[in-house]
Amino acid sequence: MSSLKIKHTEKDNSEYKNKIIKNKNMNLKALIIDNYDSYTHILSNYVWDVSGIKPIILKNDSITIEDVKLLDFDCIIISPGPGNPSKEKDIGVCEKIIKEYKHLPILGICLGHQLLALKNGAVIDRIDRPKHGHLSKLVITKEHELLSEIDNHSDIMRYHSLAIDNNSNLNNIEVLAKSDDDDIIMAMKIKDKPHYGIQYHPESIGTEKGIKIIENFLTISESFTNTQAKKTHTLFFDSHDLNLSNIDFFDKTYKKSDFSFWLDSNREDNKISLVGEADQVLAIKDNTLFIYDIIENSKQLVKKIECIDDPYEFIREELNNINVNCPNREEFPSDFMGGLISAFTYESKKYNGYYDHNKRSQFNSFLDFDILLFKVSSFIVLDPKKGKYWTASISESEEDFLLFDNKIQKELDTNSAATPITNSLDVLTELKNNENNWVDSKEDYIKKINEIFELLRAGETYEVCLTNMYNINAEIDSFLLYKTLREKNKVEYAAYIKFGDSKILSMSPEKFVSLSDEGKIYSDPIKGTRKRGKNEKEDQALITEMIECDKVKSELFMITDLIRNDVSKVSKKGSVNVLDLRKFEKYSNVIQQSSFIEAEIDDNFDAVDLFKYLFPGGSITGAPKLRTCEIIESLEEFDRGIYTGSLGYFSYSGTMSFNICIRTVEMNCEELRLGAGGAIIIDSCPESEYEEILLKSNFFFDSLSKVNSDMLEVDKV
Repeated sequence: MSSLKIKHTEKDNSEYKNKIIKNKNMNLKALIIDNYDSYTHILSNYVWDVSGIKPIILKNDSITIEDVKLLDFDCIIISPGPGNPSKEKDIGVCEKIIKEYKHLPILGICLGHQLLALKNGAVIDRIDRPKHGHLSKLVITKEHELLSEIDNHSDIMRYHSLAIDNNSNLNNIEVLAKSDDDDIIMAMKIKDKPHYGIQYHPESIGTEKGIKIIENFLTISESFTNTQAKKTHTLFFDSHDLNLSNIDFFDKTYKKSDFSFWLDSNREDNKISLVGEADQVLAIKDNTLFIYDIIENSKQLVKKIECIDDPYEFIREELNNINVNCPNREEFPSDFMGGLISAFTYESKKYNGYYDHNKRSQFNSFLDFDILLFKVSSFIVLDPKKGKYWTASISESEEDFLLFDNKIQKELDTNSAATPITNSLDVLTELKNNENNWVDSKEDYIKKINEIFELLRAGETYEVCLTNMYNINAEIDSFLLYKTLREKNKVEYAAYIKFGDSKILSMSPEKFVSLSDEGKIYSDPIKGTRKRGKNEKEDQALITEMIECDKVKSELFMITDLIRNDVSKVSKKGSVNVLDLRKFEKYSNVIQQSSFIEAEIDDNFDAVDLFKYLFPGGSITGAPKLRTCEIIESLEEFDRGIYTGSLGYFSYSGTMSFNICIRTVEMNCEELRLGAGGAIIIDSCPESEYEEILLKSNFFFDSLSKVNSDMLEVDKV
């Protein structure tokens, strides 16, 4: 009995495959549309072997184009299959995919190859003799990277009775190879698109170096992805005279946007502030990523990606997608050059390996995210001290930037009056003293402090930052409330974030961590609070008392050591220093103690690593951090939400700056929440600790003496 002789064997293919696997590590995500072929999973394994990631396989009639848009992938393969590419029942969603993804690498095989040609002007017709399990020789007619290292006259396996008609319109098709026996087009590229076609079956045992075709396509896709990702953009900017207060500037420009931000420095020294709105919103909740486009001031879901185990890798990829060139950098006043305006709830610590039992009472955060990211390309820098503001935009051309600049000038030139702040009686005095609005009553809070004492004595922890949460059912204009809060609270790390109906109003005095252009790390943890005196003499006496108080000193020293430890994970050897061990800042109603830590980031780490290794901030957890977070989870029966989380930015330029969200309110259309807490150590007095949370919450209640009663409707309980 005779047998078919071919010059290669499965062993040869396996050895070649192992060579490819050894030399490749693409981490490329492929989508395979299965046209009900019997060999699709062989094709899938080839892709998996080469790319390092198992591809997504979907039947052509099991998904809509809207579903496809919600998936995360870098390239597409349209599989072989029975039928005719002109019949919708045979190709399912494939035609819409080709139309939608004109600029994404696509490889069509057999039926997919025919469909690509058909949609680009060619005619598909029957061939004289069907080729089902027949070998031919590949005749390469034009060198191309798709056929790199494929030998001319190598064996190819064919399964088809239809093919591209050589006499039809091939103006949009670049022919790369034909068959030796019947002159049929076996490989082609669509001109001006990254779309490729192979008529034969590379996954067949009869095709020589079939896996090499898959490797070549994925290499093309990887190069395409990197080229798109690494494109350098220019940050254009221009300066203008600032003739308005920061609050009036925001009122005129971004108040009406439901996806706007204001990173607000409101201290007397008037450092710069950032204002703008999101181009796109990325929200991560319970390991699922939701991507929203912002269209006419509303969000539209465009993609949903599940199983995001490490959001920080996703954030890093987003930041690495754009390289920013800033001509005349020395004239631009901000380290932010476009990037991600970011909000991390306290519960997002679960992505950093910290305990999260995820079993709360009814007192949950109503923020619909763990991590919120605003992609921002156009924004404004305000510097009231210099009397200047800068419009800035990452744009394709200076003409595009001028469109943004002119838009801002037009909005500022409108005659609409800024919203006034009005005064009234303190309408929340009754609620402030109503224990029913605190999740933990005074009795419950003190009981938890006593539980912590037992843990301290048992050696389970050194310091626990215990918090409480205040809930109000109310309808409040968030911007008017923010204006009122910031007038009374002069702080450096305030923020106003709008995410649809959800709002974040932060009056934080605390820097969590920042990274400068020069690679300098700074952290400014706060620990130790006293109520302000009636005059400067009383304030100084209180500071002297704090300096001499062992408890106040212990609170800060433990957290300073914790931050020094965390910063050391990503810093150059010997670069971590405490520049100021105990400094004291005066705010509207409190005096606060903090330290100031500096380091230099190691060359092997970046801004994302820095945040990841430090979050959650030690000043709002206690120490040792991991064990103490577990203790906090066992004691607190509520989500902290954005309270004790962090707000700030990651810049495309590699810098970052974040606050700790103390003195912070989260709100929606019907209710608001604010938290307060303090460090419990062995020297703590339970009564004093409870009084401290009341004192800290006064940043909110004292400010509301300026809120007009007609902007607040409270459901009293």
